[in-house]
Amino acid sequence: MTVRERDLLEIAHRFPLEGFEKSFKIVGGQILDERFLFAISREFIDEPTALQVFDDLVMPETLRNQLSPLIWKADLIHFGWEVENKVGLCKVYLEFSSVLSSAAAKNAEPEQSLLLHRACKWDVSDANRQLITNYQVFPNIGIDLIESRMNASYRSDENSSIARLMSALLRLVCERASKPPLYLEMSEDVNKRSSWCIQIWNAKLHLSDVGRYLQFFAHHNGASVERLLAIGRASNNGQISNISGGIDRKERPYLTVYYV
Repeated sequence: MTVRERDLLEIAHRFPLEGFEKSFKIVGGQILDERFLFAISREFIDEPTALQVFDDLVMPETLRNQLSPLIWKADLIHFGWEVENKVGLCKVYLEFSSVLSSAAAKNAEPEQSLLLHRACKWDVSDANRQLITNYQVFPNIGIDLIESRMNASYRSDENSSIARLMSALLRLVCERASKPPLYLEMSEDVNKRSSWCIQIWNAKLHLSDVGRYLQFFAHHNGASVERLLAIGRASNNGQISNISGGIDRKERPYLTVYYV
């Protein structure tokens, strides 16, 4: 365990949490599962304390300057960790969930989006490798438009089978949920990332419910299906909270599943 990963887990023990999620990402022929994310309500972490936590995590100054003016508006602060090819990324998200009940959300057109999260991510071994990710939520988007936008994120015909798979997965979510999933899109100014996220907690889907979709994606991606099944067993068939996909910052198709 790295120093920064240990620091994050220590923060998770210091505050009451809104949730603690694990996740795995299928990309580039790998299944990456050294990942977690947890949230703290602003009720329990005031602005000076948040800034001190940022400093404890050695957040690069440029990123700190991006987030610090927005802390007062945030409803939640998320902290996360992920590893790919032995490179550790520390992540801090501000969530502005109050926007979902705002007049702007209620009056939004189907393709109109609002900022829900602003995230800072940095390589703990090389602070020059850093980025800002904006997560835009579409409060009034319909299922057909969600499907269209999800499919468009894959860009090329060579990913058409993945797009069809995601359409089938979306239909399963809609069959099981009491209401449409919350739909977000993510972007980063410094690369060609084109990705989406659906929040599906109310669908009450577990990893086994979407197993055949995940196995298809893993096989298509050249990743180990056996490794995927082992993660499912180790998680005790965890319940899925979010699914993210599209094209990552290296222009590779990916799928990430968050679960508890």
